[in-house]
Amino acid sequence: MMIQVMLFMFGLLGIAAVVIDLGFARLAQGQMQVGTDTAALEGLRLRDEGSELARRQEARLFALKTYEDPVTRILNDGNPANDGGLPPYARLTGAGAKIGLSGGQTPLRALQQISISADPVYRPCLALNQANIVNGDLVGGAYDPSGLKAAAGYQPVTKTDYNRHMTRTEELAAGVPADAFLARMRRTGYTPPGSLDTPDQDDGADVACASTDTTVSAGPSSPLLFGLGSTVRPTIGSGYSVRQHGFTVRATSLARGLPARQIAATYAAPFALERTFWESSVSAASFSLTNKPDGSLVLSASVPEQFAGWVVGTEKLTRVGQTFTAGGIVGTISPALTYYVPIYETVSGTAQVVTGYGWALVSTTAGGGASSVEVTPYRDRMASAGASSQLPSGWSTNPVFAGEVSRRNATLMYSMKSPGLAR
Repeated sequence: MMIQVMLFMFGLLGIAAVVIDLGFARLAQGQMQVGTDTAALEGLRLRDEGSELARRQEARLFALKTYEDPVTRILNDGNPANDGGLPPYARLTGAGAKIGLSGGQTPLRALQQISISADPVYRPCLALNQANIVNGDLVGGAYDPSGLKAAAGYQPVTKTDYNRHMTRTEELAAGVPADAFLARMRRTGYTPPGSLDTPDQDDGADVACASTDTTVSAGPSSPLLFGLGSTVRPTIGSGYSVRQHGFTVRATSLARGLPARQIAATYAAPFALERTFWESSVSAASFSLTNKPDGSLVLSASVPEQFAGWVVGTEKLTRVGQTFTAGGIVGTISPALTYYVPIYETVSGTAQVVTGYGWALVSTTAGGGASSVEVTPYRDRMASAGASSQLPSGWSTNPVFAGEVSRRNATLMYSMKSPGLAR
């Protein structure tokens, strides 16, 4: 009978270990994934805004703020502008529970004591990795799903645990855009010396998000609790042991630049350019358009006049697949402002269908029945605000039309990009 009870207890401990120990690890991974998703998208969103250091700092900050609980702050004193006297950990949900084990018998790690600090969650502080090392927390580069860039000799991100088909920025050939940003988060209690995956010191993640520049960071692992009472054997020697070091948990996210499909009305230009003209005329140099009384736009320097597009008046073209009626004169835009310029073409017999967006600096001088429109386009620009690669559900009830619009959006040259997750 005693033997049966002991076997039964081992079985119960095994089930508890699977449900609770693996449950803690899976919960941590899911919460970590939210932080890396945010960091990757933010890092790519700011690709063309400010310095490389600034975008990495913002990516790290957004990953940390992912776990801030604004409701706790508001309920405390009704004023979200301050912390209401709460300690820092009270405002954070964290990237998984932070549980410590100490003492006990080695190497079995039996009879250990569980310790939970006053701050019971892991608060990540991703390393900036300004040197763009391949295994760093934050890595900028180019999306490479086919492996062609890596095959051509550019340094790929190839660690098998988190390969996401990307080459690093500094290894890219001329003309290959750095259109991707990767963010990683690790929780591990095992750091083999010399390993590509060896984390540096925690970078102050549990105290404050330090400004020092390191390559990788790591939080505490997810330890075995009920698993310590099971038959899990320790590793003899200096290698990794799940009994001794706990579960190593990783989260990896890769954001890539996708053609914009939807924009905020605030950023929409008051005119649209025809796709053929846009693709043939876009360069680093400005070009001047004449806005004629019928609402058409023509290239001012061209004889005969080359058609460029139409003015859309007060209508706002905020998504691909949208049609418009041409006409009107562009009002005065001075000083020059940046706009998201709708690019249109004929789709499935429907004229003037928006299939993408470009980004340009625009100014005008209005006069009488015509105006001069000065355009300085940006090639392959990443939108920093007010743009999305997603479309609202139900935007088209015609699958053939929707498919054709999507195909043309994906193939538009010099289109404005918006960050989206590639995984």
